[in-house]
Amino acid sequence: MAYQFAPKAPTAVVERRWTVLGAVSVATSVTGVTIDSATVEGDDVVFVLSGGTAGTTGRITATVTTNDGTAVETLSIPINTSAAAGETARDICLFALRKVYGNGNDPEADALTDALERLNDMLAEWDVTGAVTGAPYPLLEATVLYVPNAFLSGIKHNLAVKVADLYGRELDNVVANQALKGLQLIKTANISADPAAVYY
Repeated sequence: MAYQFAPKAPTAVVERRWTVLGAVSVATSVTGVTIDSATVEGDDVVFVLSGGTAGTTGRITATVTTNDGTAVETLSIPINTSAAAGETARDICLFALRKVYGNGNDPEADALTDALERLNDMLAEWDVTGAVTGAPYPLLEATVLYVPNAFLSGIKHNLAVKVADLYGRELDNVVANQALKGLQLIKTANISADPAAVYY
């Protein structure tokens, strides 16, 4: 079984996480991409990756020592032929809040905090349900999400739905349809990956 991370651009330095329950330590070998660091944070193996050649796929063989033994996995990361889009978490939250507050109206500080919390929760949930975006955690307002261009609309519109629900507002069908299509696109892009990526 192999696990595929969300893509990166050759010039991007990205963080990617792989969940292995009970992880203690990790050893790696790699081709086609550079591992700047590989550490264990709780049950997450956290890779910081750079380099790679456009149009190829980097491959990491990770051997993780756990409380119950050893897990060995091949992890792949496609290298995009063009740079992935980058927007800050704040930009994404403001997009979602405009759907509630209306264009030209600035949201209150508490609303931005709430939206950021929901963005973190949403992407964390997606990571274990087959919609891996490769976003780093935790997301702060200034965190730049370097994700494939096609993913941004899905993230923004799904967050808009979450924020509208928080405030008891109804959104038009266009936003709801964009959210549904965007999430499906992200899941389709991850179709070759193990949807759970969690090892027991």
